Amino acid sequence: MSDTVAEPAFEPPPEAQAFYEEALGLLKESGVPFLLSGTYAVTAYTGIRRPTKDLDVFCKPGDYPRILSFFQARGYRTDVEDERWIAKVWKDDK
Repeated sequence: MSDTVAEPAFEPPPEAQAFYEEALGLLKESGVPFLLSGTYAVTAYTGIRRPTKDLDVFCKPGDYPRILSFFQARGYRTDVEDERWIAKVWKDDK
C-alpha cells in the first residue's frame, strides 16, 4: 500500500466534493464501522483513476439501518433499493 494519494485525473464539482467530505465525516462520527470502496478506494490503492458520480461504502449487514437513521436525523434523505446490498443517502440543499 502506498502512503501517497494519487492526483485526481478529474475534478468532481465542488458541491460533490463538499458532500463526500461531509458524508465521510458523519460516517466516522456515527461510530459505525465502514469501508470506503469504489472508485476512490481503487484510486488510493492502485493509482487507477476514472470519473465517478458517487461515493461507495460497505458496512456490516446489520449496521446499515443505524447509518441510515444517523443520516436521516441530520436532514439527509435515504432510500433502500435492495436491503441485501444497496441503500442511498443524499442531501437536498433547498
